[in-house]
Amino acid sequence: MKKLLVLLPSVLLYFLFIVLIDPNFLFSSEDEKISQSIVDGNSVFVYKKVETYRNLKKCIIERMPKNTECVVVGPSTSLVFDSQSVGSSSFYNLSITHGSFQDTLAILGILEANDVNYKKLVLNLDNFFFDSKADKYANTDFIKPYADYMSSLVLDGKGHKSRVHPDYAALLSSKVDALFSVSYFQDSWRYLSSRKLHALTRRWGIVDSGFAGDDFSYDQNAAIFYPKKAVEKTEQDVIDYVSTYDIEGVFSFGSHISTERVQFFDSLVAYLKSRGREVELVLVPLPPVMWDKVSEKSDCYVLDEVSKVMEKTRERYGLVLHGSLNPYKCGVVNADFYDARHIRRESLHKLFTE
Repeated sequence: MKKLLVLLPSVLLYFLFIVLIDPNFLFSSEDEKISQSIVDGNSVFVYKKVETYRNLKKCIIERMPKNTECVVVGPSTSLVFDSQSVGSSSFYNLSITHGSFQDTLAILGILEANDVNYKKLVLNLDNFFFDSKADKYANTDFIKPYADYMSSLVLDGKGHKSRVHPDYAALLSSKVDALFSVSYFQDSWRYLSSRKLHALTRRWGIVDSGFAGDDFSYDQNAAIFYPKKAVEKTEQDVIDYVSTYDIEGVFSFGSHISTERVQFFDSLVAYLKSRGREVELVLVPLPPVMWDKVSEKSDCYVLDEVSKVMEKTRERYGLVLHGSLNPYKCGVVNADFYDARHIRRESLHKLFTE
């Protein structure tokens, strides 16, 4: 009994620490406040893992204008797409880190479920969309019902908007998992150590556009600005990143892209066109040092296959295709990247040349 009396307060303090520090905002309503500030036209900094922004993008969609000129959807390689690159000041960047097949469908499904009428979709895709093996990098459980809803609309036109809602059971499960997670406790401790009192008092805030501080910031279109430490990276840093990059895992050496997903992509574009959407496709290049390393491998098929699918779709539907996975076709160099995969905002003009 005495042990229990000693242990119980310790466990409660442990839980309280995680809930109060909460580096991913799992136990707070910060995402709602941040999204409203962005939609109100503010640029904001956010002290939060960029990998956990799925709910934030959902909140932005729920608050954004019902009539919007353009939206950007894709993985993290398009998080920096700005108004100049997409050719519109009336747009929202809804890209997601580690964005998968399910993530892309979920974002499009949330747009449909909220009756957002956008004229143009800038769709950035990579092998994560077409390669089912890449699903292991995804974190989609919470918004997966929207992906299922979008899939139903595309395949049979019978999605029921009134029935679609977030998977609250998955959300609750993620919170419970966090309470008992050693890694989340460690994340919380690191967050507190680096932020001090700001971990509780200043988790996000309004900044000037283009702010490059200690963490990522969003502009009023929800496109990100990289933190100062990333902006200051050099070409040698990019080369060093690539030297330790899991190219065999990320690019599924020895495997091919999913035929089923290629067929679905065609149906998706057909559906979007039938809805009167203008679709522009984007392929963000790899850094030359990465491309050269991958090209040396005879069993890497997915990059060439993705490129051919995108080109075939462009021809079939008369779409615009920006960029290429091949950096030499875009004229980019290693210094145009923040790291092994992400192109710098100031180098986007090399992709969007039209």
